[in-house]
Amino acid sequence: MNLVGKILTALIALFSVVFMSFALAVYATHVNWRERVMNPNDGYQAQLKKEQDAKKELQGQLDRFVAERDAERKALRDAVASLKTEKDNLLRDNADMKKSLSDVQERERKAVAAMTATQNNAAAATAQCDQLRKDLAEARKQREDEFKKAVELTDALHQDANDLTTLKAKNVTLVQDLQKYKDLVAMQGLSGDIDTLLQKLPPAVDAHVNVVSGAGLIEISVGSDAGLHKGHRLEVYRTGAGGPTYLGRVEVVEAVPDRAVCKIIPEYQKGAIQKGDNVASKL
Repeated sequence: MNLVGKILTALIALFSVVFMSFALAVYATHVNWRERVMNPNDGYQAQLKKEQDAKKELQGQLDRFVAERDAERKALRDAVASLKTEKDNLLRDNADMKKSLSDVQERERKAVAAMTATQNNAAAATAQCDQLRKDLAEARKQREDEFKKAVELTDALHQDANDLTTLKAKNVTLVQDLQKYKDLVAMQGLSGDIDTLLQKLPPAVDAHVNVVSGAGLIEISVGSDAGLHKGHRLEVYRTGAGGPTYLGRVEVVEAVPDRAVCKIIPEYQKGAIQKGDNVASKL
């Protein structure tokens, strides 16, 4: 073999070693992408599935949070609407009570005027009786023959005086009845004529609270079978070791045979009303 052949042989051996090194380096950096993707433990496909599951769970949580937010907003709107309705009802009740108070004051003024007129008539009748007595005395002196007639006139005057006394007693009774009526109105917080008041007075009941609503309403254990109807007002109290505790007043807004729904009157409320508290027409 000549020199050229030896050089070529050496170069071929050298390049063979170099290319083998390159092949080993390339093989060492080779990645099995199928294995990397399909590996059930840490492959890209398993990781993608985990991320998708996590995304679904987060989306579910987001949906639940949105639903809870919408429910809370709706509850808030309902509460605001309920409070507005209750405010309107209270304003109407206040206006009705003012009108009723004005009517009562007007009737009282008329009753006082009638009593004054009756007293004036009584004074005039008394003066007339005095004048008649004087006339009778003069008639006795002047006319002995008219004695019988004078006696009859005196009897008539006595009867008038008795009638006047009876009228005065009736007037006193009427004034007392008027005062009792005013006291009843003040104690019960009612207004209107006597027939309306009788309709508003509740029957004697002994019940308890079944349900308490957050909208200022309660349900009690008796209803229309016990004589309750809309507008009746009842007292709520609680019994304990220290004795009964007054909680407030409620008004019937709806009654069925075995139960009734009442609204709590805020100005009379003295404590929180709970299930099981006692309800009566009066304490």
